[in-house]
Amino acid sequence: MLEKILNNGFVKGITAGVAGLLILGASVDANRDVVSGKTDYSVEVVQEAKATTALPYEHDCPICKGTVVGFDVLGTGYSGQETDFKRICTERSEPPRIYAFAYCGDCNIALYGDDFEEFNYDGDVMLRAMEESGIRNTIKDLKSPGLVEEARIAEVCYTAVGEPDENMAHFYLLGSWLAQDCGDTTAEKDFQRKAIPCFGYVSESNPGEWEPAYLVGELSRRIGDDETARIWFDKTKGIIDEEIPEEEKEWYHSFVDKQILEVELRGLSETEYIKIILEDEDPNTRDIAISKFEGNDLETIARRALQEVVLNDEYDLLRENAMGILVQNVREDMIPFFVEALQDSHPRVVQGAAYGLGELKAEEAVPTLIKRVENEDEYSNINYMVYLALRQIGTPEAIEAFDKAVESGVLHEWDIKMMDYDLEE
Repeated sequence: MLEKILNNGFVKGITAGVAGLLILGASVDANRDVVSGKTDYSVEVVQEAKATTALPYEHDCPICKGTVVGFDVLGTGYSGQETDFKRICTERSEPPRIYAFAYCGDCNIALYGDDFEEFNYDGDVMLRAMEESGIRNTIKDLKSPGLVEEARIAEVCYTAVGEPDENMAHFYLLGSWLAQDCGDTTAEKDFQRKAIPCFGYVSESNPGEWEPAYLVGELSRRIGDDETARIWFDKTKGIIDEEIPEEEKEWYHSFVDKQILEVELRGLSETEYIKIILEDEDPNTRDIAISKFEGNDLETIARRALQEVVLNDEYDLLRENAMGILVQNVREDMIPFFVEALQDSHPRVVQGAAYGLGELKAEEAVPTLIKRVENEDEYSNINYMVYLALRQIGTPEAIEAFDKAVESGVLHEWDIKMMDYDLEE
């Protein structure tokens, strides 16, 4: 089943003699724009080793006798595989799945290339579905639609003629990969949602195959349906126990267990992920936690983690130490954090928050600063930093509150002298 998912289900549209060479999701350097799908058909695509040879072709459309344009992909390579079985491209390459569909610019039908060449469908049904769906009105350029647009057109055509669920499962999975390549998150999730019930049907029809059940779980996880994902991951493990040879079970279980961990660890805070990385004994758990920081600004992540310690940790010493680190390098995007921390009951946390707001001259924080000291007595150990912040900010409202504190005796002469000294520093 896995080979069918990787190959047969998506090789329709590729010359039969080279189907064994093509693994969709592998690498291709070609003259087709991944996002727009537009192609320069005057150039033959012949690449170096580890890349793909893709040759354009034209033939008569079996529906309208117009011109169908497609590609033969003659060879490819790949460097890995993602958890939904999508092949990862080699360096400097584009995925050959961008050549999966052939298209007729006259009747606007898109299908796998082989399905145009060996046409066994009712073309009138497809044309009627195209008309009734109104999909043509959503395509920017009907002569050369984008890749996701081609997939949308093909979906209308295949569903109109009642393509079997197994074929549609493969189709929707390919569509999700294609949408991901194009950066179209909405289409990616839509194709994944549609693939789930189809793979559920495939799993019921093939009870001894673990891959369809696993894909229901994995695609459910990817769209955020953790409950369904967990049910199908557990079902997958049951199939593995029954069908996989004993000596191979450990690897398969480890593969599925890692995705279960992805579900269980979803939504944790950055601080919790950092704690897992430092303390958890299970390497898979730590690996998942590490992956959550991929592509992110580590300085920003560390800052957010320290902010969470300040606001939520149960140990006051840790909270004030974290605040002490944060105020060493204050930035404007920290103002909301400082305003929230100003409400804290721990004096050192409040003092740090006031210091940060003063350094940033955060005018929007003036009402909160004033309110924070409204009910404090003159000996409160937060007064000094709050009023220093108001003096630094210097708006009329802030200065008025500061002057009132001086007049009422909340601030003393030595407080003013100390502030003068601090501000000179």
